[in-house]
Amino acid sequence: MTQQQAPAPLTEMKMTDEIKSALGDPFGSGNFAIIAYVDSSGQPNMSYRGSIHVHDDGSLALWARNPEGGLLKALSSGNNNKVAVIYRNPDPNGRAMLTFKGTARIDNSDAAREKVYNEIPTQEQNSDKEKKGSPVIIELSSVDGMYPGARVAMRK
Repeated sequence: MTQQQAPAPLTEMKMTDEIKSALGDPFGSGNFAIIAYVDSSGQPNMSYRGSIHVHDDGSLALWARNPEGGLLKALSSGNNNKVAVIYRNPDPNGRAMLTFKGTARIDNSDAAREKVYNEIPTQEQNSDKEKKGSPVIIELSSVDGMYPGARVAMRK
């Protein structure tokens, strides 16, 4: 009896269609990503985000709706911009677990505001129709985990 070998992990920092799809439909799937960051007082903090999505092959983005919220305050303080994002799909037919690590920054340029806002789910857009929030770009340093048919160990 031959033992099947696990596939070699994906190591190139290039977001696959499966990762894009997983992060791109939190309202349809019910699987929201969680971002972890250090707040402006130095305390760890985590929050679910419905707008986290693949921005490009090396970064994630999200729309932080509340201009006075903890994430934007933390990033504005300049104390620590390292973040982690965790995603899990528990469905046995599509089980996935992914951890993203990187450096976050607020990008309020007109181009970034339009691009990120247009990339987020309609439900998130409807929660900030006046666009009072800000886009946050996460430049990834690593992505680890698995989804059906693939192990992931990407490094920048």
